[in-house]
Amino acid sequence: MDIFEKLNKAFGNWYESWFGDALSDIRPKDVLRKIIVAMEDSRKEGLDDRIYVPNKYILEIAFKNEEEKEYLLAFLDKEELESALRKYMSQNKYYVRGPLDFTIEEIVPAEGEARPEKLRVKCKWDIQKEAPVPAPQEAVPGKPYEPYEEEEYTVAATDVYDAGTVAPPSLKIRQPDGSTRQFLLTKPVAIVGRSRRLNNDLLIERDGMVSKRHARISLGPDGFTITDLNSTNGVWVNDERVSDPQGRPLRSGDVIRLGATELVFEEAGARPAPVPSGADASHPRLVIGAEDFPLASEVIIGRSLSADLRLDHSSVSRRHAKISSPDGNEFYIEDLGSETGMRLNGVNMPTGSPVRLHHGDRIQVGEVDLRFEVD
Repeated sequence: MDIFEKLNKAFGNWYESWFGDALSDIRPKDVLRKIIVAMEDSRKEGLDDRIYVPNKYILEIAFKNEEEKEYLLAFLDKEELESALRKYMSQNKYYVRGPLDFTIEEIVPAEGEARPEKLRVKCKWDIQKEAPVPAPQEAVPGKPYEPYEEEEYTVAATDVYDAGTVAPPSLKIRQPDGSTRQFLLTKPVAIVGRSRRLNNDLLIERDGMVSKRHARISLGPDGFTITDLNSTNGVWVNDERVSDPQGRPLRSGDVIRLGATELVFEEAGARPAPVPSGADASHPRLVIGAEDFPLASEVIIGRSLSADLRLDHSSVSRRHAKISSPDGNEFYIEDLGSETGMRLNGVNMPTGSPVRLHHGDRIQVGEVDLRFEVD
């Protein structure tokens, strides 16, 4: 089984229990993927620094025949769709204003017209003048909404990727000034662009030829694809411009060019087998004062009780940072959108961009000092 089959299998696990296998051109899980892509494309940042997504979704479907229509309408249950989306929004800390709503509309082409696109998803904002409703929160009759506690609703990343066997693909970024960094594709949808205000997952600020909202990389049934979001200078893969509105499939080693920035798409293979006891092996760890904390393939650092490495200090956010190792050898650290930020060897770190760690690196999480060491 290749990497994309594994990723799609892992990505499907958390809603496979609701949706069975489809016998038509459109499967219920394909509809859910389309909704997630539309949601990611429409997310906005509010004045309270929270990320909001639309709460109304119109599903326009061109049914192939009555049998397909009957099948899809039987399985596209609104409560199940809401449950799946709330779990996804909980994982990504997205908020909505008002209840989620889904409308299914049949597309019937006029006589002589070409057959329309099989499935389209449109989003709408139904803004209500009330306190923002966190996506994971469930309404209880007669009880007001309570403050959002992320540690209660956080969904582990293993809901998307099988952390025991599969490491997420990554982008090796070569910036115009010659520096490089790595970005892990740990979500099914990642938006790439230059603007901080548009909530891009991968922020490319040093390249003026990159549009504010330039491209989308998304995981579909056949693997990852990249789509041009009407950028000024286009998206190029292996020196060929991406023009298909459905996106271009990505394969390991593909060179993506956005403006003067290059991104190399790299698949990750299976994790190496554990080193037998007594064999030569490195021992990566974080040193905190006089204590050592051994590092696993993924470690969440924060003030939350659910954090792997808990730092009980007011300057530390509940989910402050993540350290991960896609291949079991190299380790990367990433700021998860903390309030007080992070510094690596005295330099401020960007949010959402993993940076490789080296032996002896000094990490400042809020006001707490750590050191990365490898024997």
